[in-house]
Amino acid sequence: MDYMTDTVFFDGKRKRTKSSMEIFEKIAKSIKKKGIMNEWEYSIYEADEEMVINFNDGKSESFSIKFNSKGEFNNFCKFYSPIDEETKEVDYTVMYAILDILYKAKSKFNRIEITDDYGIAASYWESKKFKFDLKELTDEEYNRVKRLFDTGYTRHEDLLRAIMAEDMGMEYEEFVAYENPGITYDFMKGKINHLCLAYIYEASTFRDEGRVKDIFFKFQSDPNKYNFALWSFEEGISFIFFDGTGVTEKITFEKHWCAMPMLSQIDLVYREKFAPLYVKSIDPFERCVLAYRYFLSVYLFTGFRYVGRK
Repeated sequence: MDYMTDTVFFDGKRKRTKSSMEIFEKIAKSIKKKGIMNEWEYSIYEADEEMVINFNDGKSESFSIKFNSKGEFNNFCKFYSPIDEETKEVDYTVMYAILDILYKAKSKFNRIEITDDYGIAASYWESKKFKFDLKELTDEEYNRVKRLFDTGYTRHEDLLRAIMAEDMGMEYEEFVAYENPGITYDFMKGKINHLCLAYIYEASTFRDEGRVKDIFFKFQSDPNKYNFALWSFEEGISFIFFDGTGVTEKITFEKHWCAMPMLSQIDLVYREKFAPLYVKSIDPFERCVLAYRYFLSVYLFTGFRYVGRK
């Protein structure tokens, strides 16, 4: 198996009111014996004010926090992230997991900074802060939801498909069955990702790069800002499709697996903005409005703009 290596540098200082042991105990509580952390082991050396975490993945180095007499720590850790042989996607799960744990303990530090060779860990750390919010609908957007809801699209999954179908100049049934022969991926068939890809490809521009259909194959083969945006849009939208075509069939407040910092930010908005509002509402129309707010927010955040098919 191929791996991508990334050396992450950690620099920080604990608050004067917090002891090293308080921080270590906070971190220890976040290490759960399940999922990716099931094989993790940690050791705390109270006299040396040090905590060491072994990931036991056969590759990554141990992670260590050791405070000096001023309450400062400075260290680095090399992570080996496996690359999927078919999709070529990099699985940063281990690296992201330790960053998540440190973020939970962030309030106990006076400062903590993350840097790395490729900016992946640093971007993910930044993504823990909100970069966008749920967009409020304009009157025109709200009325569009009302019109389609009254037409019979009362499930938000169906309503979002109906909106994309309209934007594509298609009937609902035509769009749902649509396959663009140039961008068909077998593993996506039957998933909302497949329709999102066709929608983006044929009816959108990306930042200042031009129409997506004109730049798709230029950027397709390498990791880049366009692919990160496209993958993040597809996956982020799939979070809210509970009809069997998304990644889950119910609201979950658990963190989704995210291979990209941009997707992690979308997941943050999903878990802390969209999901609580969705669960609180029992009105189908309100849920449709909320879903369209989420759809547009993710669409704009990832850098796409609607221009229609040509």
